[in-house]
Amino acid sequence: MRTIELKCIECDAKSKMYSMEHDGNGNAAAAFTCTNDYCRASFVFSWRYARTGQKEGLKPIEYVNVKATKISGRGIGFACLPCPECGEKANIKKTNRIHKEIYTVYHNCMSCGLNYSSQMHYSHTITMSALKVNDGLRHLLSVMTPEQLKGLAKASGNATMLPKN
Repeated sequence: MRTIELKCIECDAKSKMYSMEHDGNGNAAAAFTCTNDYCRASFVFSWRYARTGQKEGLKPIEYVNVKATKISGRGIGFACLPCPECGEKANIKKTNRIHKEIYTVYHNCMSCGLNYSSQMHYSHTITMSALKVNDGLRHLLSVMTPEQLKGLAKASGNATMLPKN
């Protein structure tokens, strides 16, 4: 069985799924974290069935199969949506990146043999990439007034850190 690994939204490094849950609206939510030690961004993808066989089109996700998740130190090892026909876990055969924020995942049920696909869409960021923290601090310092900067320096006890203006 193949683990789900996506490219990080921020740095394109490998990211692994560490959490998966059903949201009650026919979607599942999958949380990923970047394996790049310099980035460490965490983000969520919304996940739903795309094609559930020849006879059916879109189908809401009613639950997340607990038998399909095996949590290890490196994240969830065998996370997948339950088969829409029999509810058992399925192999993930292939993951196609359509866009930076859109993936198609192809599944094959080990129990009934159904082949189906699902769509994953970027939902939101949990923690910002450490690569972008300096940009945020630089912007914050550039919009602060001289009085705010002096107050920050006084509070930190280090006036040498202030920009020279």
